[in-house]
Amino acid sequence: MRQILRNLISNAIKYGGDKIAVSVRVDGDVAILAVADDGPGIPPHERDHIFTPSGRAHDVPSQPNSIGLGLTVSCTLARLMGGDLVYTYNGTSMFECELPLAPNRP
Repeated sequence: MRQILRNLISNAIKYGGDKIAVSVRVDGDVAILAVADDGPGIPPHERDHIFTPSGRAHDVPSQPNSIGLGLTVSCTLARLMGGDLVYTYNGTSMFECELPLAPNRP
């Protein structure tokens, strides 16, 4: 979880807008970690590729060493833990990591 959070916040800082919000909520038996920013978002034609290795939806000259693996790693980690990582844009760029809650123990 720490690596996912690190990747999402790092991407928001590098490529997003000035305002970044991190939140966590519970929906039934799922915890949802959201990282949002007020940047321009990922262009619609690039959204299908952002979770693939070396998939990039930016051309930021100040980030020449970026190799495009952060979202792939984050998505893979979320899926290995039984969850998923999704991206949406509705005036705000948002990544949501959904993970199942641990079962209650007596």
